[in-house]
Amino acid sequence: MDLKSINTEYENIILSNYSVDKKAQLLAELMSKIEGQFSIPMLKN
Repeated sequence: MDLKSINTEYENIILSNYSVDKKAQLLAELMSKIEGQFSIPMLKN
């Protein structure tokens, strides 16, 4: 997964007609992918 595909997935989620809860779930999943791919530490709080 490269930054361009991450950005595309992000834009698709934000511009979708999903409910706020569904968007939050999908964005959380995307963030988990990014954290794993780029070794970003998880937030502590």
